[in-house]
Amino acid sequence: ALFGFFPLLGLLPGCCRGVHTGNLVLQTTTWLFFVMGAAGCLSYMRTLGRALVEDWYAKAIKEFGEEAAQQVMHVVVLPAYKEPIQLIVETISTLAKQTRSKSTVLCVTFEEETPDVDKKKAQLQESCGQFFLKLITTTHPKGLEGEIPGACSNRNWGCRRALLQLQE
Repeated sequence: ALFGFFPLLGLLPGCCRGVHTGNLVLQTTTWLFFVMGAAGCLSYMRTLGRALVEDWYAKAIKEFGEEAAQQVMHVVVLPAYKEPIQLIVETISTLAKQTRSKSTVLCVTFEEETPDVDKKKAQLQESCGQFFLKLITTTHPKGLEGEIPGACSNRNWGCRRALLQLQE
């Protein structure tokens, strides 16, 4: 409540002599942080805009050769818990529309307590497997020693299982 009243004290003659100086410093500092934040956002948007129009595959072919560029494999790990299967399928269909989806390995890693986990895994294999180089579905067991429950441990499990399957 005092901060809303603070600038009004400057209107009273002789009261709080430092109010004008303090108010000026506060407003100048606030303005400076606002301008710095806005400049950072504009710089990021410009960089992102350039990255979006760049043909990264063509750039890789030019830099490393077509054979090396075709050997690049992307691995995407999608953790899931209680999400409806329709939401997971929509997410996967968005990934399938990417230009390099046939060189992508998708690992959908479910938590052990996910309702109908085996049914969901089978449904994903059937409906989405053909869009990717490989579709891996895993089930992250509950209560592993030394693990903190959550999406991070589920992702970690998925990465490790995908790596094991790709090494086979």
